[in-house]
Amino acid sequence: MSPLRGPAKSATRIGGSYGSATRGVESLRRKLGGFTVVSTVNKLNYKRVHEVVDYAVSVDADALALLPIMPSGRALKTRVYISASGYLEALVKTWLRAREYSLKLSAWCTPWAPLLKRDVGFWFRREMSDVDTDPEGNVLLCDILDFKITSIGGKSVVEAFSEFREHPLVKAVRTPLKLPEQCLKCPISLGCRGGCYARAYTLKGDLNAGNLLWPRISGAGES
Repeated sequence: MSPLRGPAKSATRIGGSYGSATRGVESLRRKLGGFTVVSTVNKLNYKRVHEVVDYAVSVDADALALLPIMPSGRALKTRVYISASGYLEALVKTWLRAREYSLKLSAWCTPWAPLLKRDVGFWFRREMSDVDTDPEGNVLLCDILDFKITSIGGKSVVEAFSEFREHPLVKAVRTPLKLPEQCLKCPISLGCRGGCYARAYTLKGDLNAGNLLWPRISGAGES
């Protein structure tokens, strides 16, 4: 039984979840042409996650993205979420392997990635330029935290998004008034603004506790 995905559905299915994923990739390649492989980094795989570069190349992926697992749900219960030092090691190794193939690499929820390697792309949520919704139409601060900000029920998406952007909690995340000293001294503090607020909240109980995957924050993300 996997601590992340649960028990295999059937021993007779070739490759289990891996086989299902591979069949999905083949279908995407036929129908869309281009796609990106996303690999989640955790305590169990961080020393080997760079090997996914070879897989991405073998299936003719356009790019590879690393996603540090969020410390929530089963990942929080089993404590397999990645530490700052472990994630840094995984990112560097993957970058080196990707360079061998000239494969584009990005790191989600990692706004400090360009400080490490300029050719590593990144994406994160502090800009609040989009929203997460649940099946009931509630607009959430983040799909990890499940804080309900407003709802699309009985109003247009534009109206709901406007309400979302003006909510005090959203403003506190988009433009944090207080961050750790290490964050304030960082050369990308204006863009990063403390990194992933969901990770900060789940591990520290504070949306603006700082970027817990950036080694500048002492002991951040260590389990």
